[in-house]
Amino acid sequence: MRRLLRGRLRGRPLARSGRPEQLAAVLARHLQGVARPRVAVLGPAAEPLLDAVRHALPQADVVEAPADD
Repeated sequence: MRRLLRGRLRGRPLARSGRPEQLAAVLARHLQGVARPRVAVLGPAAEPLLDAVRHALPQADVVEAPADD
């Protein structure tokens, strides 16, 4: 679960998996049943993904995380 919340699914970065709406749907499926999930989004395409995740998971605490250097 921690890997998923850090933006990885099965060892691959989620950002390479598809459009923001598709990624948000994947997160929504995996976080089903979690009362208030925390989702951190980072990277150059963060804004569209932030919006998509907020729409797909209205109960989630979604933040833009600083990029690791």
